[in-house]
Amino acid sequence: MGIFTNKRNMGKSNKINDFLAKWNPIGVPEEIAKDEYINYIDIIKSNVHTKDELRKCLIWLLEERMGLDVSSPESISDIEKACDELMER
Repeated sequence: MGIFTNKRNMGKSNKINDFLAKWNPIGVPEEIAKDEYINYIDIIKSNVHTKDELRKCLIWLLEERMGLDVSSPESISDIEKACDELMER
């Protein structure tokens, strides 16, 4: 059973990383985006229980870890869209 759980976790990790690379909030070159965001996967996986928890997690990551300002209406809208997409994964 551990093997299946690990495969399932890897699949979810890959989906999150694919999403982050596509979203690319800090605008790194496309060819390094997956490597850039890999360190955020476990943080996000542990906060995908509810949309509200995920939203708070993404805001924290964007502000505290990536140094971005997320106070604009456009940023808030982007975060909401990201939450919706990640919750579907």
